[in-house]
Amino acid sequence: MRRVTVVVLWLVLAIPAVQWLVSLSDPILWESQLPPGQWLYLLSKLVAQYAFLLLTIQLGLGLSLVSKRIQTSSDHIIFHRNIGLSVLFAVLSHACLFIGGVWLRSGHFPLAVIMIQFDQGYYNTFVSVGVIAACLLICVTILGVARKRIPRLFGYLHRVAWLVWGLGFWHSLAIGTETNSTVVWSWIYYLAALVITALFIFRLFKMMQNRFLVSN
Repeated sequence: MRRVTVVVLWLVLAIPAVQWLVSLSDPILWESQLPPGQWLYLLSKLVAQYAFLLLTIQLGLGLSLVSKRIQTSSDHIIFHRNIGLSVLFAVLSHACLFIGGVWLRSGHFPLAVIMIQFDQGYYNTFVSVGVIAACLLICVTILGVARKRIPRLFGYLHRVAWLVWGLGFWHSLAIGTETNSTVVWSWIYYLAALVITALFIFRLFKMMQNRFLVSN
C-alpha cells in the first residue's frame, strides 16, 4: 500500500511538469522571437502550479489528520513544516520570476505588480488577490516559527492557511492559463477544490462534535 501511495504521489507531482511541457509545444514559442522576460514568465507559471499543488497536499493532510495523537507527533510536525517551507519557497519564486519577467519586458521595476489595486481592471485585480495570498502565507510561516511561544494564538491564526488556499485557488482560476487548459491539470484544480471542501466540512463537523461531547 505504501509503495502504491508513493507511485501515485510521484504521478501527481509530475502533472504540472507535463502540463508545462505541453504548453511549450506551441510552435509560436519556437518560430518567433519572444519578448524579453518571456521565459521567466513561463517558468513562473510552472512554479505557481507546484506552489498550488504543495499547498493543497499540505492543507489536505492537515485537515484529514483529525486524530490528536497524529497531529501532535513530532514526525507529522516536521513533515508539515517542510511542506510549508516548500510552499513558501515556491510562492516567492513564482513572484520573483513573474516580477523579473515584467521588469525585463518593461525596462523598469514593476512596482504596480506588488501593490494591492482592485480598480485597475480584471487582470490587476486578481494579481492583487495573489499578492494578498502570498502576504498571508508569509504571516502564517512566521507564526509557525514562533508556534512554541504563542501556542494558543498560533492554534487560531494558523487556520488562515485555509484562506490562503482559497485565495490561491481564486487567483489561479481567474488568470491562470493552466486552469482553462484541456490537459489533465485543469481538472486537478477542480478535484482539489472538491477534496479540500469535503475535508474542511468534515473537520468542522469533528470540531463541533468534540465541543458537544465536552459540553455534555
